[in-house]
Amino acid sequence: MTDDLIQIIKKHSCSMKPVQTGIKPAVYPDKEIKAVLFDIYGTLFISEAGDISHSQEISQSGLSPDSDRLNQNSSFIKTFKEYGLNPENLDQEVLNEIKLFYIQEIKKEHKKLISKGFEHPEVLITEIWERIMKKLTGREFPPDEIKKIAVIYESVSNSTCPMPGAEEIIVWLKERGIVTGIISNAQFYTPLLFDAYFGKGISELGFDTEISCYSYRSGRAKPDPFMFKEAASVMDKKYNIKPFEVLYTGNDMLNDITAAAAAGMKTALFAGDKRSLRLQSDNPVCISTVPDLVITDLLQIRDII
Repeated sequence: MTDDLIQIIKKHSCSMKPVQTGIKPAVYPDKEIKAVLFDIYGTLFISEAGDISHSQEISQSGLSPDSDRLNQNSSFIKTFKEYGLNPENLDQEVLNEIKLFYIQEIKKEHKKLISKGFEHPEVLITEIWERIMKKLTGREFPPDEIKKIAVIYESVSNSTCPMPGAEEIIVWLKERGIVTGIISNAQFYTPLLFDAYFGKGISELGFDTEISCYSYRSGRAKPDPFMFKEAASVMDKKYNIKPFEVLYTGNDMLNDITAAAAAGMKTALFAGDKRSLRLQSDNPVCISTVPDLVITDLLQIRDII
């Protein structure tokens, strides 16, 4: 089943190249760095959506049925068609209803998680698709089929491809014995990007799975500090690495830089692609935060370590 999901991701991969941001890098050696953690979307991989967190997509951005990601029902039509359902049998009214249902169900899950104290909630997208397919067809779908549908939808609505230098820097860090991990807003299919584009899973690439944290597992999306604290705790116990010895690299000033800095980590703002760079200059939370480093090419990390 996993191989099928990987093939879906590869089928819908994009061929985008980074768009220059006009920002100059600010890079200097730091001999204290013993671990490097990465964001995924917009940092290690070019992503049309920039970030897949449904917390931001709906709760913070106020996603409406007319948003680009749900524009004209095209993503739903493509998903149903590729899966094997006949979208021609679904009139516009039904498709609009499904689209609204998708949004409403995510908002409903957010409300539940917020009531539990999760300020930046993240849903399990498989649960949302279970409800969508039940509403659409009147029957239950096996978990593997739900995963397939979810991956098709994500792939057609948010094409991805590797950021230049991503695989090379990951291999370089592994060869030098640098501890690496991931802190990302993500769903179950996110780690499959590495298999799809690099032919290896995250463990084989050298990432420590114990310090690789994904929002769907905790129900908490960045900029919630939960995943950063979780990773910091594991690194301290497992490697005796302290937060100030960790470099976190990401493209979003709020989700990545401010959140990582609050956890005591050093930060590198990835400003290598205009599409995904999130400076958040109007956000008061970010005003007092300055990244320790600014990189415009992932390979510049070699000049830091």
